[in-house]
Amino acid sequence: MPDSRLFSLEKAREAFRRGDAGEARHQLLNLVRLEPSNVTAWFWLADLTENLEEARQYQRRAEQILILQRLTAPPGDYDLH
Repeated sequence: MPDSRLFSLEKAREAFRRGDAGEARHQLLNLVRLEPSNVTAWFWLADLTENLEEARQYQRRAEQILILQRLTAPPGDYDLH
């Protein structure tokens, strides 16, 4: 299991800003292993992945997490008003 102190959205963002998309993907892949419900990390991973099928899988995972969060949220947390 990766060390949670080594991987973060901030480190992924910093790597991306430096132009190091590979390091950004590495950060995100390890982050979703540590935090499998991190929707932001899954969506970013989908955006940074060159393989289209993998990108679709990551995006679907993020969407599944969002749906699950909405289904299990207390009433009123996701009102559409």
